[in-house]
Amino acid sequence: MAYSKAVIAIPNVTGNIAITVTTATSVQNLFDSATSSYNSRLGSSGGIESLDGGLVTNLIQLSSSMDKLHISGVTEVKNTTYDYFLRVVAYQSDGTTRESHVNYSSSATYEYDVAGLLSTHPNAAYLRFGIILQNGTAISQADTANLLIYAT
Repeated sequence: MAYSKAVIAIPNVTGNIAITVTTATSVQNLFDSATSSYNSRLGSSGGIESLDGGLVTNLIQLSSSMDKLHISGVTEVKNTTYDYFLRVVAYQSDGTTRESHVNYSSSATYEYDVAGLLSTHPNAAYLRFGIILQNGTAISQADTANLLIYAT
């Protein structure tokens, strides 16, 4: 049996044939390590502040077609000083902060309700996550090799 560009060729066949096709779902990783801030945290005002072990992600453009943003590939670490794992800050297109809150979730995959945010703050254009990856220990891009942020 041969497969090429969605064409399956089966030479010299008699009788019934059953073909099972499995497709893989792919997602676009919205995390950009090159434009993220390492050893930083998001303050409640939306500003970036210094914090060893923290990561502030790149700005992620919001869209009405997004329902949720999912984060995977990280392990929860609550910082002893700030006592949270994840902060989410939404911004208007002019850079002003629309909403800021923390998440104490202990799930392996974190979800953020983009549709809910846009219904209450229709002018929100971007958001970024502040994630505590280590408690007081400096991090680098290598520590985010498995980080995935994707929309559904």
